[in-house]
Amino acid sequence: MGEAGIEARGDLSRVPGTQVRVACEGPVGLAVGGYCPVTEKVLRAAPSAGRVGCWAELTRYSGPYQVIADRGR
Repeated sequence: MGEAGIEARGDLSRVPGTQVRVACEGPVGLAVGGYCPVTEKVLRAAPSAGRVGCWAELTRYSGPYQVIADRGR
């Protein structure tokens, strides 16, 4: 996993249970904001789905969340 920075926006940090989690693999990165109870193992595997364009894979987790993904192109 690489490193990434997230700048807080609005009142996201004030909503109970809200998190922003980040996973990076090479030029591909994603941020998951909201309540998304996936394991760290699943989150670490998520950039590979984005790298090959399988965006639907990033929408199958339970919970109210948003994913921001960048393929690095």
